[in-house]
Amino acid sequence: MAPRFGSVPTRARERRRLLVRASMRGGRISPPILCPFTADAPGLPCPVRPGRAPVVHPEVRVKVLCLPWLVLSLACAGTGAPRVPSASARALVDFFEQEAPAFHQRLLGPLAPFLDEKKGPEPLPVETGKQLAGLVADIDARLRLPPIRKRSEKARALVSRHARVLGQFAEVVVAPHSSTELRDRAMAENARWVLEHEGPEARMVLWAHNGHVCIADRGGSLSMGQHLREALGPGMYVFGFVFNQGSFQAVHMPSEPNEPRRGVIPHTVPSAEIGWLDGTLARARVSAFALDLRGLPQEGGVSDFFVRPRYTRNYGAVFSKDIPPRVVRAAVAYDGLLFVDHTQAAIPTPTGRRLPPGQQAQGAP
Repeated sequence: MAPRFGSVPTRARERRRLLVRASMRGGRISPPILCPFTADAPGLPCPVRPGRAPVVHPEVRVKVLCLPWLVLSLACAGTGAPRVPSASARALVDFFEQEAPAFHQRLLGPLAPFLDEKKGPEPLPVETGKQLAGLVADIDARLRLPPIRKRSEKARALVSRHARVLGQFAEVVVAPHSSTELRDRAMAENARWVLEHEGPEARMVLWAHNGHVCIADRGGSLSMGQHLREALGPGMYVFGFVFNQGSFQAVHMPSEPNEPRRGVIPHTVPSAEIGWLDGTLARARVSAFALDLRGLPQEGGVSDFFVRPRYTRNYGAVFSKDIPPRVVRAAVAYDGLLFVDHTQAAIPTPTGRRLPPGQQAQGAP
């Protein structure tokens, strides 16, 4: 059965929540759904106002796999530098502290530079990547030895995946010019591992930039979405995200001479240009909706619009006036579109973490 979509309003001054009603394979959503927002789950950042949990409609029966420490964090901040997977490094250190104290002491020195959770993306020497790759090979060899302490097979598999994540990071450091290709391949590999690790009944929702989830029109190298589509086929449903106007948070990248970098700050953009994918959908004058592109007619004006190349905004973790729009054939790159007319930047809490239930961030309406 084809997916069904709808939307519902909420109380005044509350955010509009998009209701996605899906019915695939007997009422279960096939794994995974790729979309440019994250489902709310413990330990994952809420994409909208902190302290307010998103509504999950009972008809959306999705098992969200909350394993954020397994996600390969190779986000680039305009320099092409990968982000250190400190959570994986920490997991390995903690594991071997109990499993093999002598080997743990051997790891502490080489892994020390990769344990800082607050460390942002930065270029690393190729030699550092080679040394890390050698260390990962030693870790893999140690994990193949008979265990000293009794641990579950699942726990050892998890530690082995953490080692693999460090190995993926080392590959990017050694070959920085291929970082985009390696990054998307690694993210797809890790997503498949999580899905397979959770068993045949698992369902999964992933969040990433349109350029990572798309199944075509990436240009140059294969995206995460393309890797996963090849592995999972049509059982995976990919949403592209489109918006008209409003504010959002992103890393500010200078676009003028001598302009300083300002970190993560709110940015506001006006209405999208008419003729662009974003601006044309805004002319429907609907605040938020989901569009199933798999159900398009085979020919005619509607099909022609979504099949032809069109400009669309290309902002993600980084914002700059110099970032050019993407050219995308929506019906080729995605299975569906999620459109929001007006966005509002997330309001950070004092600590940067979600507030307990019932509390509200200062300045939130």
